[in-house]
Amino acid sequence: MKIVIIGTDDRYEHLAVLLQTYGNVSYFQSWEDFSSSDDCSAPIDLLFLPIGKLVNQNELAIPSTVKHVWSGSRQPLHRTTNTLLFHYTEDEDWLWSNAELTADSFLKWLIPTLEKRIASYSFDIAGYGRVGKRVARKLYLLGADVSIRTRSKSQQAEARLHQFDAKNLDAPFKNSICINTIPAPWLSSQQAENLTLILDLASAPGCLMQDAQANYYPLLSLPGKIYPEDAAFEFLRLLIRKGILRGNA
Repeated sequence: MKIVIIGTDDRYEHLAVLLQTYGNVSYFQSWEDFSSSDDCSAPIDLLFLPIGKLVNQNELAIPSTVKHVWSGSRQPLHRTTNTLLFHYTEDEDWLWSNAELTADSFLKWLIPTLEKRIASYSFDIAGYGRVGKRVARKLYLLGADVSIRTRSKSQQAEARLHQFDAKNLDAPFKNSICINTIPAPWLSSQQAENLTLILDLASAPGCLMQDAQANYYPLLSLPGKIYPEDAAFEFLRLLIRKGILRGNA
């Protein structure tokens, strides 16, 4: 079995190591490196593409020799009818496991940056989707004061059911730490002035409506940076669960 992995952070390199027991594996950090290699013209059983947008690529032309493409990429993919495409960022089981891993990675990053214990701080979490729910739950269990901000009345009601205070996104802040999980600009510079920190877990373009703030920290791809081996293992579990690989994970 010929497998090609493309990705810049450590989780993809770890995945390449894990998959060596399943076949002949090649690992590339960029699409350009793959395109200029001999592998690009050879038969490939599995081409695994990373989460997010590949640098310097508007669209990806998948070689006709590729059998399966597993993609988290946002670029348009052009492929022949013989190439099967699976977007793993649409798989609910993987999305929830990745949300859990993102929340764990965030806490591993956060705790050393704080001067006091987490219970001493107030957090406003923007968005109450998969990542927002996992982060809120973990902070709550550590004793933090946690509020939820969202446009959705349904999510506000769900947050209250889970014993959190819930407000609209445009409600005033009061010297709290904002954790953003919404991948769209919504936070004004006026709102940002009343925040101690803005920690953005969402993908581009992030939450800021205006120019960058001094207290703004984009925290992209934390699982690949903090827990790359665990993130790679979640990819392996997905490939086994979907029947691409045989084994137990």
